[in-house]
Amino acid sequence: MSEESNSAKKSTVCLVGAGGGAMRVLERFRTEMVGDIDLMGFDTDARELDRYPEISSMRLGRSLLRGLGCGGDDEMGRLAAESDRAQISQALSGYDLVIVVGCLGRGFASGALPGITALAGESGTPTVALVSTPFEFEGKRPATIARKALSEVRQGADCVVELPNDLLFQEAEESDRADQLFDSSDEWMFRAVSALIGPIFRPGIMSADLATFRNALKGDESRMHFSTCRVRVEEGVEAVAKAIYNCPFRSAGMERVKADRLIVSVGSGGGLSVSGFSELTQAVTQLFDSRESAIVGFWEDPSLGDQIEVTVFARTDLSAASRPRLPERVTVHQSKLDQKRPRRGKERVQTEFDTLLEHNERGLFGRMDVEAYNGVDLDKPTFLRRGIKIPMPKS
Repeated sequence: MSEESNSAKKSTVCLVGAGGGAMRVLERFRTEMVGDIDLMGFDTDARELDRYPEISSMRLGRSLLRGLGCGGDDEMGRLAAESDRAQISQALSGYDLVIVVGCLGRGFASGALPGITALAGESGTPTVALVSTPFEFEGKRPATIARKALSEVRQGADCVVELPNDLLFQEAEESDRADQLFDSSDEWMFRAVSALIGPIFRPGIMSADLATFRNALKGDESRMHFSTCRVRVEEGVEAVAKAIYNCPFRSAGMERVKADRLIVSVGSGGGLSVSGFSELTQAVTQLFDSRESAIVGFWEDPSLGDQIEVTVFARTDLSAASRPRLPERVTVHQSKLDQKRPRRGKERVQTEFDTLLEHNERGLFGRMDVEAYNGVDLDKPTFLRRGIKIPMPKS
């Protein structure tokens, strides 16, 4: 276990792991290294860090926890990171890109990751956070802790890629062993890190370099999308589109949004034809409606065999000029009962943010004018609709 100094740095990219789960990802990345990057681990548990002697690491909260773990207490993780802010900031300074990995839900990572991410980005370094969230069977408390930590991480990172572990649980077979489920989570985390870093360092026929990746992260009011998949060449473009859509890291709803910056990295084992490559890239760029702002990279790796690997990284500006491509005004369809009566005034329309109920959802009350309070449809009582005066009892 060693503490890294600025003078020892040899790379422009640093992969950071917070907690035991992230350290497993770093260890696998070390043994299957893709590109020249620095690895840095953070934890309070001395025994956990000692399991990975080849990875530079820093034990936080020495005086607070004396080499022990956080015991599932995320607050202790936060205090440990806070006590060593200066050391963390120094260890992560001077890089062109920092990727932070952590498993949220309890303990050190949930408490320390928001602070580590914020410190990494304080100097203006683009920061990507790749996190997993708990399985449902872990209970409500880990889920609550993870949501809070994820919200705080988003404030400090330029891009957050989330892996909901429950998606992996839903896809698992009943006959799968429990250890296979947890291994699949580590596998997806490793694949995501490799897909993020690979296009930067792999020598390609068409390359997407680090500067391109940094530029894609720029933008204060933006939303990120990340997907990666592998399919067989003969499965075609439709299989790629489906795999991108079903990727556990996919941001819900992004397929309906124009991407202002799009990086598409395509890897092949040698079996992808020119026409197949052209058809594939056109399909992906059209999916994000960004043919004018897409950067496409292509590389070959014989180990892929008859497979192709596609990685998509997109940024969407959330300013008023680039909101989701929805019609400004949508006409509400009237029910058959409503169509038989004369219309009163202008036809009702519903905008994107209109919360009033549609006429065809009001049943027999569709004949009546909508009475809304704070966007909630209120039905008039019978005596008010018919103008019946009810005498109040004398006091």
